[in-house]
Amino acid sequence: MNARTAHRQSRNADRVLLTLAVLTIAAVPAAAQSEKFTLVRAVPSDVFVCIEQRTNPDREFLRKYWDEVWQAFLDTGVSSDVTGFVASLLSEEQQAEMDRLKALATKLYEGVDWQALASQEMVFAERMAQAMQMPGGGVNMGPPDFIWLLRGSKAEHNFTGLVAIMESAIQEINKAAGKPVLEVERTDVNGNPVARINLFKNVQGPPAWYISLGRHGDIIVMGAGTSIFGEVMDLLDQKGNVPSLASQPRYREAFSKLPEAEDGKVFFDMQAMLKPFRGLLETIAGAMGDSIQNRTTNPEALKLIHQSVQAYGQKDYPKALELIKQAHKVAPDSPIVLYNLACFSALNGDKNAALDWLDKAVDAGFYSPSKIATDSDLTSLRDDKRYDTILAKAHTLAANAGKNKKQEAIWRTVAQRIFDGPAMFDYSATVEYTKGYSTYSDTIAALVPGASDNPFYPVVGNPQPFTKLGQYLPEETLSYSVNAGVDLNALYDFVIKTIQMVGPEGQQTLDKWDKMQQEIGVNVRDDILSWLGSRTRTVSLQHDRGGVLMLQVRNDEKAKSSITSAIDFIVKNMQEQSAQNPMLAMFMIRTAPLNDDELPGFQSLMFGMSPQPIVWGVRDGQLMFGSNADAVKLCLATAAGKHPSIKDNQRIMKEAIVPDQPFVSATLTDQRNLGREMSQLIGALSMGSGMFTMFIQDVQTRQTLSKVVNIIAKLGPAVSKIDFIKSKSTATTFDGKAWHTKMVTHYVSPEEHAAPPPPAE
Repeated sequence: MNARTAHRQSRNADRVLLTLAVLTIAAVPAAAQSEKFTLVRAVPSDVFVCIEQRTNPDREFLRKYWDEVWQAFLDTGVSSDVTGFVASLLSEEQQAEMDRLKALATKLYEGVDWQALASQEMVFAERMAQAMQMPGGGVNMGPPDFIWLLRGSKAEHNFTGLVAIMESAIQEINKAAGKPVLEVERTDVNGNPVARINLFKNVQGPPAWYISLGRHGDIIVMGAGTSIFGEVMDLLDQKGNVPSLASQPRYREAFSKLPEAEDGKVFFDMQAMLKPFRGLLETIAGAMGDSIQNRTTNPEALKLIHQSVQAYGQKDYPKALELIKQAHKVAPDSPIVLYNLACFSALNGDKNAALDWLDKAVDAGFYSPSKIATDSDLTSLRDDKRYDTILAKAHTLAANAGKNKKQEAIWRTVAQRIFDGPAMFDYSATVEYTKGYSTYSDTIAALVPGASDNPFYPVVGNPQPFTKLGQYLPEETLSYSVNAGVDLNALYDFVIKTIQMVGPEGQQTLDKWDKMQQEIGVNVRDDILSWLGSRTRTVSLQHDRGGVLMLQVRNDEKAKSSITSAIDFIVKNMQEQSAQNPMLAMFMIRTAPLNDDELPGFQSLMFGMSPQPIVWGVRDGQLMFGSNADAVKLCLATAAGKHPSIKDNQRIMKEAIVPDQPFVSATLTDQRNLGREMSQLIGALSMGSGMFTMFIQDVQTRQTLSKVVNIIAKLGPAVSKIDFIKSKSTATTFDGKAWHTKMVTHYVSPEEHAAPPPPAE
């Protein structure tokens, strides 16, 4: 092996470790498919988020740009520095082990064609676990389920390579543990090869939770969870009873309102995400006064109960009943076991046995009438008089055991109130596409029908839309953000009413809040919310001319008085603190009238040792904070029609999304100097950290930190390569039923990218 080959293999090994750590899969362009986004047909309908991506040759330029950044990162040698630094902290034996793992990682990495893995299409989806009553009466939601589907070339080859990585990882884990704690199970689903690991196989209590890897034709399927992997494999074969997301009316309706997707689609279902949490809070609220006596602690019974719950979650009710009967043999007096016997018997159609078990469960200590009355597993029993008798007995026993109906009602109401905010949102859907050297997205975020009756609706549902984009934005604008915001008064009222619902305890909390406000001399409602509006504007100007933050106010004089009082309060307290600790004097806030005839009433704020004061004041319904007086005057002159606005800036008008109707938000972020700014930030952090290490007395610690600082400093040239983004712009409108957002990101063309960089603005 010559030196060049050895160096190349070392570089490859470093790349392997970084790639495996980040778990990044880079897709390369492939021929456009005749049918787009086919993999969503294999996604179960109850996921709450689904992200679809496909390779679009129109984005080839963007892949090349990021490849240059990655190559620049590799050229810094940081990966070698990191592995060398880690090795320097290890003993000779540990270094040898690290070298072994590094060689193994290299071999495994080369066994997968990562570029081919998702070279055509990719889908990621996630769903929340359902809340379940667990052994001992607790409630468990478990970890969520995840699924990835990757369509690409060389699927068989890549499946073999990925399984090899999985098996090697388990071997290393078992080696470190000194015993076989995990194993890779080789099986098949519908004739398709599958490898999986049950992470909880040797953990007593929780149900099985699998890391699964499978291949279906040219599709690699990776899953994490209890059952989603099997459902996806069935959907790929058009088997099973689980409906797909693609078949759901809400999914189809959402995307019918948007342009055609070329690059990607995102669907977020708020209702699907909230459903398990509703069940969880409902169970908690219902159980607050309920009582379950004689909770089992039999380890063998616990394991069998968990296995039965797992089968129940997979809708294998015969198996669930068989397992819970085994649990009954080892824990015959457990109310949890008896109650689950009732549920699983009912689900298997044995009504009489279910009623017998339910009666025994209540006698054994299952004093939980709210659970019995609402459990859908017992629906088939509710037309039987024996059920009514058993439920009445549960109510009596629960009351005798100290059930607090009032407390349950309070927390049930509060739980519902907590969900009022997110529950008014139905879904959001996004499509992505490319035109030239710009990428676009259109998003709709819809409210549920009747959302206007939701108590949280006044907080976000009644914005004051803008009709003019450039009112305070001068021609020299570089970036801006204009936002209608939320109704802060409505939000404050919502919070206060929610606390009041808690009852006496809530009122005590509010009394303490009122007392605290009196002590500091500030009433949030009267002294802040009464004059503060919801609209905000921010603007940064070209050529380092500063920027301005503007907050809408309803009363100029009251706003000025309140801010002045707040500043005086802070200054006074800092003076008192600095008298006791002189070191705090360097952080003191100082204020003085601004000596500028064009800004009467404005003041300067100076922070600590900073030489640049902030200018603030109130004018024309705007509370303004500027980095300098000229920036503030420029914005005011623009609003007064005495200075050209951004509409006279041709570049901004070309790159910004300018709404043609009343809008609730609009932004433009100039990112031409993003890489340069990130590089400068890394340099500043490195310099500051380097100076800090000089004060460290311990030599070894100082040397270690110095090495880390030097490694970080090397990242500057790599991030400076992120010089291909021009700007990003958004605009959002609201029609009372949904928010509609458009976004565009502009990139430089390959010709522009090859040209010398423009001077910084």
